[in-house]
Parts: sequence; structure tokens; C-alpha cells
Amino acid sequence: MLGNNLDGLSGINSGILSANLFLKNLKIFSSIKSLPEIQLPNIEFDDSETEKLYKTLDVEWKSPRKQIQLLSNDGINGWIVIAEISLLNPSGYPYRIYNAMDYLTDNLTYEFGENGRLGIKLIDVGYGLLEGDDELTIHGSYVQEIVYENEWAGSGNVITNNIETSVNVTTNSFIILSSNNFRKYVLISNQGFNDCYIKFGEDVDVNSAIKIVPGGHYEYSTSNVNWRGNISAICKNGTSKLNILESI
Repeated sequence: MLGNNLDGLSGINSGILSANLFLKNLKIFSSIKSLPEIQLPNIEFDDSETEKLYKTLDVEWKSPRKQIQLLSNDGINGWIVIAEISLLNPSGYPYRIYNAMDYLTDNLTYEFGENGRLGIKLIDVGYGLLEGDDELTIHGSYVQEIVYENEWAGSGNVITNNIETSVNVTTNSFIILSSNNFRKYVLISNQGFNDCYIKFGEDVDVNSAIKIVPGGHYEYSTSNVNWRGNISAICKNGTSKLNILESI
């Protein structure tokens, strides 16, 4: 589940005017090996466009399949289903990749609002849930926009400058975020598949660093963690991707 949650910003909540979350990318990888392979629809030369469409839909929704639902929660009306996706075992390809953004919006980003949440649910449509060597991987990226009062300039002056970057972290320690005297808030999210370790300063030692697992994140505000210097990162094994949001 992904949502717009301010619990981790308790140190600056008194100055927050608004918060929003924008989903920029969401992909779903599936490899369903527990089901028989489906065959491509038998499209004839003289089939009409309608006949071609129905043949394609029949393969997609009448074949043995797993199925997932995309759900939305605006914080008021509870969870509602906004899309369903059929997970098949296609003939010729061992996997499928879905661009889930196509099910959510026609825009470049999906806006959550202040209390919105997005969920994904696996349901049984007669062929069971994931089993054996089945794989389902969901990954993406987002940016959180926070608007708060400028504690230096006085109440009513608003800062809305958010800087987002992405870096590929390797087994060599390096600086992922340079020092910034105007830093107010930092969110570092691990969008890769290996553990990452971060440190305030340089030359990360994994034994004493902050660990961020795949899908996890670390965040802080300079109101409760007074650090505006360099932040470094390392991946103990392999590589991983970190998304970094800095508010100034």
C-alpha cells in the first residue's frame, strides 16, 4: 500500500500547510508458471475489428489466470476498486510487464491528495493465488510535495522548493546528497532490489550506517535532526536505486 502519510514528519507538522503525493511510475512484473500457457487469439484475415477485439478479450479474461485489483482510498469513502488486471502465462514469453499508470490516469502523474492511498490486492478467480515459482513484482517512483511556513521569514511566507533526484548505488561509497545550508527535509527511498546503507558524512561503514531495505525509506527534518551536510550511500551486495527528495 502506498499513501500520503505525515507521521514521519512530526517534528515539522506544526508548520505544514499542505502535503501531496504524486506517483510518477508504477510497473507490475508477473511470471505465472503455475498455469498452462495461453495461446494468442486466432485472428482471421476477414475478421471485423469487433471480432478481433472479442477474440483478444476472450483470451485475456476467459483463460486460466491469476488476477489483481488496484484500489483507491481517499480517506473518506474507504477502499474502492478502480481497475482489475489479468495475470496470464503467455505462450512464447515467460513473463509480462504492465504499466499500471495506464489504469490510474491519463496524465504523467497520479495525484493522491492529502489523505489518498493506493492498494493492490491479489484475488482468487478460480485458479488460486500465487504458488510454486510464480512471481509478482511491483515497483515505481513517487515524489512528496510538502508546503510549510518559513521559520526564518515568519508566519505566512511559504517555501515550496522540492528537489528530486535518483541515483544508482554500488558497492563503492559515494555522496548522494551534497551539503545544503537551506535544507529542511529529506526523504530517501530504496526503489531497487538490494539493501542500501546511508550515513551522515562520507565513507559509509555498513556496520554503523542506516539500513534501507528494498521498498523502504528513511526521512528526517532538520527541526529534529540537525544535519545539513553531505549524505553518502553504499550497497553491500550488487546495486540498487535510491530516490531522493530534498525540501529547502
